[in-house]
Amino acid sequence: MIVSDSHKFIFCRNMRAGTTSIKKRLELLAKDHIALNIGSPHYGDHLPMREIRNYITEEQYHSYFKFAFVRNPWDRLASSYVYGALSSATNGTYNVARLEPYNQWVETIVPDFKDYVKRLDQQHYIKYSPKPRQWFNRLSNIFRKKPSETIPLGFGDIFALPQYDFVKGVDFIGKYENLQEGFAYICSKVKIPHSRLKQLNRSFKPDYRSMYDEESRLIVAKHYAKDIKAFEYTF
Repeated sequence: MIVSDSHKFIFCRNMRAGTTSIKKRLELLAKDHIALNIGSPHYGDHLPMREIRNYITEEQYHSYFKFAFVRNPWDRLASSYVYGALSSATNGTYNVARLEPYNQWVETIVPDFKDYVKRLDQQHYIKYSPKPRQWFNRLSNIFRKKPSETIPLGFGDIFALPQYDFVKGVDFIGKYENLQEGFAYICSKVKIPHSRLKQLNRSFKPDYRSMYDEESRLIVAKHYAKDIKAFEYTF
């Protein structure tokens, strides 16, 4: 999260929704005015709004402009899969050049995506933990193919949490699909200069629709039903 006392805003950073690009831009535009840019041992830099309240005052919560971004859940899940595979394949460097020809490498991981999605349909992955330790490490372990390295709680409890529950309580919810437009609105609200965002932490995936079959599509529809309804997303 980022909290700025001078510009009176709170940024709730939902994962895989363009938040790194926004974070970098806010740190530059509101330079020397960032009061808090913290995460926690359990959530990393991505705290749901209900947890952010533990780090701020009631006055800040009620008077500051609170915002977050969401993303089409089918697209977001596909992005997390490729991003996690990329991390595992490059030892956390995300150096795409090491995987050339990249398109061929992506083709090799796509067939396992459907099994990845099915993890959402298993009760111990669906259950949300209040302390999702090492969520990204668990996510990366899916790609290692060695059972001894697999942590049973896998998948990442934060990511499995519907975005609706993650951002509940904010004043403005932008969409990844209209990231620049949403960011422009935020800049106007908090009175900082508007500028173009750079795309960071891209997962370089194919069109997400091509990665699903009917079964996996329906699993996502069921698990993220709140997101699909609240934010009006379709496959």
